[in-house]
Amino acid sequence: AAERLATSKRHLAAEETYHLIAAFADSQDRREASAPLRSARAAIAQERRLVRRIHEDLERLAIEYRESL
Repeated sequence: AAERLATSKRHLAAEETYHLIAAFADSQDRREASAPLRSARAAIAQERRLVRRIHEDLERLAIEYRESL
């Protein structure tokens, strides 16, 4: 995830990077399974396409590693 963010950082504004990281962190909170995921998707839906694609990549990566444990 850090590598994906590092390679994309030059294409993102500072605010976009902040929102991306916040939405990704919210989506990884498993205490209440549905609420954080919904709020993370709603927050990232307002961002431009590149930010949404990076967020989807990060979620896919997290799922892949979580399922391989």
